[in-house]
Amino acid sequence: MAEAMPPLLSSLLYRTATQDSAHGDIWTHICNAEFVRALEENETFQSIITAKSSQENGKKFEEECRSQLEPRDKTEVLALGVASLQLFRQMNWTGPTFQDPVISRIPDKENFQADIVASLVVDGETVFPRVQAPWYLALSRAAFLDEDGSPKQHEDLGAWVWIARCIFAHQQILESNSASLFESLKGAIAYVMTEEYEINKYFHNPDLPAEMLIEFGHYFNYYGRAEESRCCWEKAQTYLDLDLEMGGALGVRTKFQTTPTPQLILNTKRSDKSINGQSIEMLPRSVELNDDTRLESIDFTGEIDTKPLSPCEQALILAKCLDTKNFNPHDNITLEEMKPYVTRVLAHPTTWSVHCVALITRSLLEIKQFRLAARSLEQIQILCNIINGKMDTTEHSSAFVRLQLLSTAALPPIWELEKKLALANMELGIVRDALDIFTRWQIWDNMIICLRMLEQDQRCEELVRERLKTNPSPLLWCVLGDIKKDEKYYEKAWVESKERSTRAQSSLGLLYLRRAEKLVDLGTPDLDLYRTAIASFQKAVNLNGMRGDIWFSMGCAALRVEDWDLAASAFRKTVDQDPQNFQAWNNLGHANIKQNRKQKAFYALKEACRCEYDNWKVWDNLCGVAVDTGAFGDAIFAAGRVLDIKHSFDDPMVLDVLVHNVGKIDTEGDERKQTRLIENLASLIERLLSASRVSPRVWCICGNFYAQIGNSKKAQECRKAGYREAKSIESWELRDDSAVVVVNTLKCLLTDVESQTTKEKKSALLLSRGVVSTLKRARENGTWSDARENLLQNELEPMIASLSHEREN
Repeated sequence: MAEAMPPLLSSLLYRTATQDSAHGDIWTHICNAEFVRALEENETFQSIITAKSSQENGKKFEEECRSQLEPRDKTEVLALGVASLQLFRQMNWTGPTFQDPVISRIPDKENFQADIVASLVVDGETVFPRVQAPWYLALSRAAFLDEDGSPKQHEDLGAWVWIARCIFAHQQILESNSASLFESLKGAIAYVMTEEYEINKYFHNPDLPAEMLIEFGHYFNYYGRAEESRCCWEKAQTYLDLDLEMGGALGVRTKFQTTPTPQLILNTKRSDKSINGQSIEMLPRSVELNDDTRLESIDFTGEIDTKPLSPCEQALILAKCLDTKNFNPHDNITLEEMKPYVTRVLAHPTTWSVHCVALITRSLLEIKQFRLAARSLEQIQILCNIINGKMDTTEHSSAFVRLQLLSTAALPPIWELEKKLALANMELGIVRDALDIFTRWQIWDNMIICLRMLEQDQRCEELVRERLKTNPSPLLWCVLGDIKKDEKYYEKAWVESKERSTRAQSSLGLLYLRRAEKLVDLGTPDLDLYRTAIASFQKAVNLNGMRGDIWFSMGCAALRVEDWDLAASAFRKTVDQDPQNFQAWNNLGHANIKQNRKQKAFYALKEACRCEYDNWKVWDNLCGVAVDTGAFGDAIFAAGRVLDIKHSFDDPMVLDVLVHNVGKIDTEGDERKQTRLIENLASLIERLLSASRVSPRVWCICGNFYAQIGNSKKAQECRKAGYREAKSIESWELRDDSAVVVVNTLKCLLTDVESQTTKEKKSALLLSRGVVSTLKRARENGTWSDARENLLQNELEPMIASLSHEREN
């Protein structure tokens, strides 16, 4: 057994490996990342391949693996599972490529791969079409999982971590998240977490508990479970005894900047322990900026924290960077907050996989900045070339180097990395380069978008039909349905998949939903189309309940047919899987309002605002519900946000409720809280009156507020302004609604008239008579209505009589 073992590559199986004298050679090869040799020298593996190379053997590959592994020793099966999974990840995640000992011995290679790909379909989710060497994943599944997909029982704690990795690798090659795999993954994680004391007691790597927790956090994050991710990462931070604190320092970003400005930095405080990293020559190079204005990095005027960090600490910092993204609005401020994490990791590269993730993250953060976009594209391209084996340089490092901390760093598979590159090209208008990448990897949805952008719709259909002739699949029938917008192709895909294609039913539902929306736009709604769409969505989620996008579409259709229970249920499922989906939160709030669940609606809308902080419509919705639930402090804040974004706030009903109730709230004897609420409302009203043109009714409400807090002078000024604004409405006397506004503002102005001076009473009487005269002239001209006659007879004339009486007395 080799003594030097790469971190987490084999230390998780340290006890098993050192105690397994019968299979010492295979463990030695695994520890040295010689996985091909580990399999080729194993009799069980050779027996499996020999059996599958026979034309008479009709067994599925994974079935054959299980039957051959069943009688074998557990430690040997475990070693085969680890070696095959590492080969699969090397082929699809890190490179370098290798001479495959399996495929060269299979006579019918095409059908062999197709059968394995079909066997890896889970919950109706198909496998990525260009995945390489899926037989290694099938072999590892046979080693780690039972036929029903549940984990095999192992006494060795490290085996459960490899089980989790096998399940997650399977998930990453599927089109969408799988509920079944997630349940199996949670089971494996739960076992490790309950036996956590074992990690510290038996394993020789002091960073191992933290590495596993960071890894588990990434698993939860992949499924949109941000809270669980944060919990894992915070626990890992405790194990590492690493303090992270965002701070500031003066520095310059450009070559011509003379005055330093405050810049964000990440300060770290770590315990004194050794740092073991890889040689810098083995790591991918960071592309230099070479810009005529921007500096390569921020030039700080003083000393900042740049002490080296361990690979595990760097992986944790990148995880915390992701956590910052999860729990903050998706805006430029959040992007700026993420950059110091990446900068801190790139300051001292230590490990291939961690360094790659840091470079990818930096590129994605910079891609939308004009002066940094070129470097971002070049950086991702270089990483893709390294993994694909297209760069014959010192960067072409071995699998031993590349696979260390792969799971902890959460490096994406190669097609996901190339997809990021293609999407970045699309954003920058380099559509043909993006199309080349999507075509090479058979990412059909994005291919269609690119071809349409290039006005080559016909070419798109030709490509799909050509592929259908040689290699038909449910996915291709769905893609053809997307192009032709014809349900018969989705139905064909559904039949071809033996009614197991989630994609077919979800696409069919979307087709019906879009048709129904077009009819609504034309003014001829068809509710039956929405119900048909819901039926298709229901079939899709019955296959795979982890498709948040399908739940969202179902919820939208349910809103249209006013099925509030279904809508609320669907949007709850959506936000469970995607807590950052502000539209789902907003729609959930709407459904709860329709069910008269105002408190639940309030909490849903607060989440919507958290996710979409700069959307005034969401804040406006929250403001209304907050008033209904008595959360006046939240209502005032929400109204302020609307004013910040829209530069106006014209909701008299909400403002009127706030003014009438803010001084009457039961604050449980907390006078400071009561005072703070009144101060906040006063601040909102002052901003509102100075921000833009204000409606007459809002002026009156503001006047009532100032009267309520004892500022009679300001109250009268507001009421006069409201009256002037109402009288400025062109031809107000000819329209009922405008006449009502004028009379109401006049009544507001004359509030507390009995306490006013004789001069003020006379002025009020003149104003009232002026309004009456204007209305009477309109009546004489023949442009009249019963509503205005009612105003004249029942509102104004009694008012004048009262004022005359007051003046005489």
